[in-house]
Amino acid sequence: MAAVIIYLSNMSILVDIEPNIVGDVVYGERGEFGPRKQPHLQLVYFYNGQVRIIGDDAERGFHGGEALFLIPGVTYRIHFDPNEQVCHGWVDLLSVHHPPPWSMQAGGVMRAFPFTDRMRTLASLAIECPRESPSNDGNLRRALGRAIVEEALLSAGLLESEDGHLPPAVLRAQCTMTQLFAKKLTLDLIARQSGVSKPHLIRLFREHLGVTPTRRLWQIRVEAGSRLLRETGLQVQEIADRCGFPSPYHFSRLIKQAHGVPPSQYRKRFWAIELNEQKNKEG
Repeated sequence: MAAVIIYLSNMSILVDIEPNIVGDVVYGERGEFGPRKQPHLQLVYFYNGQVRIIGDDAERGFHGGEALFLIPGVTYRIHFDPNEQVCHGWVDLLSVHHPPPWSMQAGGVMRAFPFTDRMRTLASLAIECPRESPSNDGNLRRALGRAIVEEALLSAGLLESEDGHLPPAVLRAQCTMTQLFAKKLTLDLIARQSGVSKPHLIRLFREHLGVTPTRRLWQIRVEAGSRLLRETGLQVQEIADRCGFPSPYHFSRLIKQAHGVPPSQYRKRFWAIELNEQKNKEG
């Protein structure tokens, strides 16, 4: 399984995450929940099935592979798939008792976004972690819960970061690319995950990043391949396969375009710099 890299921001809603707030449950056929007035912000994600959620005056369907935030102060009723058991998980943000600003936007109470592979992996790890107890401070479970929420904010295009000026569709597109760059991604899929049409996504990328979505995808693959050249001894063929390149030749050509030298020389140059720095420290 690929390594899970956790990036944590300083968003206010992520500051006070409790250690025992990650969970999951399976609802049987014809399961219902509510009505309940939501007391705090809660991330909910669905592994499978069909779910219908009514929140105050809003109503929409959700399915496996989607997620949403339940907003404080909103009364929800949830109707689960009558034909199969539905597994869903959650992360409670117990310190957030007021609706975030973005929940006031159109569709904010029922904003759906992808339940990404990273969220699934992090949720699985969190469920397996020991809960807080006299013999365990729960810090790992807390960190994983925070990471799940951060990934959800990124997936929803809500993350406050240095890229916060970018439109949500661009943020969602880049999230999809960084999650799935090793696979055969198409512009159709990226646009669907971003919630906009292909022409609109291309226009947004050109306007805000100066490149097309396809070009940005290859940049991400080159960045990933460069990192593996620097940090591992993997063969060029293996790196090309892991990073979504159709052939070692294509990988080598783009690495040379990016760094001015082919992969083998780029690796040797970087390792030589590292060796010299180590010798200087020891000297």
